[in-house]
Amino acid sequence: MYRAFIVDDDAATRDGLRNYFNWAKYDVEIVGDASDGDEAYEQILDLKPDILISDVKMPRMDGTVLLQKLLAAGMRIAVLFISGYSEVALVKSAIRFGASDYILKPLDLSELETAVSRIVARLHDDALRAEKLNKMEAQLRRSMPLLRDRYFLGLLNHGAESFSEIQADAEFLGLELDPGDKVNAFILTIDEYGSFFNPTAEKEKYLCSFAVLNIISDLFEGRWHGYAAQEGKQQFAGMLHDKRLDPDELGDFYVRLRDILEETLGIVVSVGAGTVVDSVTEIVSSYQVAKENIKDRFLHGSGIYAAQGGQQRKKADMLLAYQYLEGLRLDLPLYQDPARIDAFVEDIFGRLLSVEDIGEEDIKTFCFHIVYKLHDQLTGQDAAGAVDFRKQNDAINSVFGQSTLEGLKHCLGQYFRDTVHSFCQRQGEYASSVVLVKRILKEEYAYQWTLDELAGRVNISKAYMCTLFKQSTGQTIMDYLAKTRVYKAAGLLLDPKNKINEVGDMVGYGDPGYFTRIFKKYLGVSPSQYRGNLRERLTGEGR
Repeated sequence: MYRAFIVDDDAATRDGLRNYFNWAKYDVEIVGDASDGDEAYEQILDLKPDILISDVKMPRMDGTVLLQKLLAAGMRIAVLFISGYSEVALVKSAIRFGASDYILKPLDLSELETAVSRIVARLHDDALRAEKLNKMEAQLRRSMPLLRDRYFLGLLNHGAESFSEIQADAEFLGLELDPGDKVNAFILTIDEYGSFFNPTAEKEKYLCSFAVLNIISDLFEGRWHGYAAQEGKQQFAGMLHDKRLDPDELGDFYVRLRDILEETLGIVVSVGAGTVVDSVTEIVSSYQVAKENIKDRFLHGSGIYAAQGGQQRKKADMLLAYQYLEGLRLDLPLYQDPARIDAFVEDIFGRLLSVEDIGEEDIKTFCFHIVYKLHDQLTGQDAAGAVDFRKQNDAINSVFGQSTLEGLKHCLGQYFRDTVHSFCQRQGEYASSVVLVKRILKEEYAYQWTLDELAGRVNISKAYMCTLFKQSTGQTIMDYLAKTRVYKAAGLLLDPKNKINEVGDMVGYGDPGYFTRIFKKYLGVSPSQYRGNLRERLTGEGR
């Protein structure tokens, strides 16, 4: 319900407004009245009504002066002025600095209803806008830490041309920056992240990240100013800034930070520190050095890696390594011994680490190509090219996700072992399938087999079956079946009781002409010639 206050020097007008107008219809309650502005002022400040209904001309303090004083006191109030014809110009002037509406005397109820309904509608709209703004403000407050982190990480990566460019944003987000501060950027990573946390323990990871940021913040206080934000699941980026920032003390600060995190949270971290620069506007250069320095943890393990004067790292010459990889041939069955795989992996990493200026990205990219080399070798040696692309993609993701050299070695070795095991397992399955096909054809040689039916019997695809059989025997399935039938027919022809045409039908050839052509193809003579030759040999032996 809205609250209204009436001010008019005419008692009858006040009484009429209070008692002869249906305020409840518009959800309005009259909370007080006064005879002039001077008398009304204190009451209005105390009662804080939503609507002021006021005469313009009154003794001591008129309506326009009252409105100005209320606005000056910080009141937000809707005003409906009541005026005579001669005061219209004055009212219009008042509307320009805050009055909501006006009606003329003598009062007309329909005009009053129209004016009150307009004011109530505005108040309702204002309330909705205020509610929306309050929600937005509350949401902004909740989002402020995230906004601050995003802004800070953007500043580290992109910087600013001048301090004035970032000053307003920094103040709004609560980043206390000073143009005269020296600045040092750093990166902190949790080492062996996967061994510290259960992969599904998201709450545990969140609490650990929160604790890390709190510890960093606590160490800042009383010494230097600083800020840090989480940049990834196991990495944090931060900066120290102060006029008193002493480069010689930074190493001690980072060692202390590392020790406290290990003592309190049981985690091992590495820190890559950038150079000390003269202004926050130069923070990008410091941060880039920090990013380069933190890469050293991959090759050298956990530790504090301080700035090297912003020196650019040389690009590693990987030509010989990739030439070696190009010529590499891996006979997978020879690697069934895990020790041989371990020796191969050690040889690979020995070659890589002998490359001058090699870094984490170079090593991981090379290991990525090793995974693909195994894929190529498997495709060439596997009878059906049955490569598990899901495992291959998992291995590639694992390669690029490793945070230590030993972890990468283990990852590559494990993929090699899994590949060889799957290959050899399939080779055994292939041999079993071929043996089964041979047995079926030898036992049921007279049946009119189709490749689809035969594949269904051995429970593999037709194409897969044909590839396996050809690779194992050097001949097609239909060639093998034809030979089997011909050799069976040759045996049956030894018995003179079996007629030649009947023999062809007995081994699966109902067409005598076709039987003759197939028989001659494999034995060089027709069935009748074969039997005649047998008879001659037998007759000759009987003499």
